[in-house]
Amino acid sequence: MSTAKSYEELNAEKRRLDAVIGRSIQNERTFRRLSRRDLAKLVDTTTFRIGAIERGEKTATPLLLHKLAEVLDITMDRVFAKPRLRGAYIEKGLYYRTVLNMLQSFTEPELKYVAAIMMGIVTLNEDNAKPPEIEEA
Repeated sequence: MSTAKSYEELNAEKRRLDAVIGRSIQNERTFRRLSRRDLAKLVDTTTFRIGAIERGEKTATPLLLHKLAEVLDITMDRVFAKPRLRGAYIEKGLYYRTVLNMLQSFTEPELKYVAAIMMGIVTLNEDNAKPPEIEEA
């Protein structure tokens, strides 16, 4: 009984590894709010190549993987690790970005009210679920 893997088995493993690397790169890039174009410029490659790597369609060279890890400020083992909780962090990152965009439209008194809620000075409950009328200072 031979323990050597067939070409098909090796190719399937390579595709799985390319997919893991691609998801890791995409998750880290998204987490850092970089576009594919921005990342491509930073590692001196094309936007198409970054997209193909992220989709698991192309294999990144060791040199490119090193550059990507350096630019994304991650270790090589993170590049090769299956993303687990990172997706949750990305979702939170997108949520936080939405909240920050919303906060930018608030007036100063509204921001003070939000800060009071966040610091626990004001506790929201059913009675005060709506903010009081905020008078301009």
